[in-house]
Amino acid sequence: MRKQESLPGRYSLWLVMDFIDGDVMETAWSQMSWWNRLRTVWRLRKYVRELYQIPVPRPNVPGPFDSTGKALACSGYYFTENGAGPFESYSAMADWFDHRRYSLLVDLHMNYGSYKPHLYPTFDVSHPLVLCHMDLNMRNIIVDGRGDVWLVDWGMAGAFPSWFEYANMVLFARAAIKQWRLPKSWLFFASFIAGNYQWYEAEYLHRLQSAFERPWLDHPKGYFERLGLDIAYRRVH
Repeated sequence: MRKQESLPGRYSLWLVMDFIDGDVMETAWSQMSWWNRLRTVWRLRKYVRELYQIPVPRPNVPGPFDSTGKALACSGYYFTENGAGPFESYSAMADWFDHRRYSLLVDLHMNYGSYKPHLYPTFDVSHPLVLCHMDLNMRNIIVDGRGDVWLVDWGMAGAFPSWFEYANMVLFARAAIKQWRLPKSWLFFASFIAGNYQWYEAEYLHRLQSAFERPWLDHPKGYFERLGLDIAYRRVH
């Protein structure tokens, strides 16, 4: 990848990348034998584990970063369509997620009288920040003619807890549109590839789905406090 700036007075960024001649996993997976699937899964697991071992420039600062280590804004489904950040620290990102939780709980209580904070844990900061691709869907994995596996589309990569990698990998598992759903055989291997983080996806992120899909949901602190209700809840490990 090379950066080319050639127009005086204008900022232009060109990304020159190799062309990978092959099939995206979305197409290749159904045509693979089980042996080739296992071989591919092992390679992906190796790639992801290698990513997790690469030092991030600032171990306590999450999100994408530039060549100097400066934090950039986060994008993707779990950061709403508006994006979020950049965050100055891991705790700042945790606060952002906890505010999404708080706003959702206020909305549920105001509209339905629901008060079940135990179903909505606060953000878990116990995992260190590691380098994640953040978009390992089947369209961003290419298998070439020799069976080698390539990862493309690194636009959302950055420093995140490793369970984010798993959650983004299985993001469309419950898609309402059948054509968007991931093959069950692919989902079966997701935890082997990215790590066994099913709890974080199913019991944490998925339960906050409505908060991610409604970026305008923003209730200031004080609602529950005025009612004398305690909404604190953190998962016990």
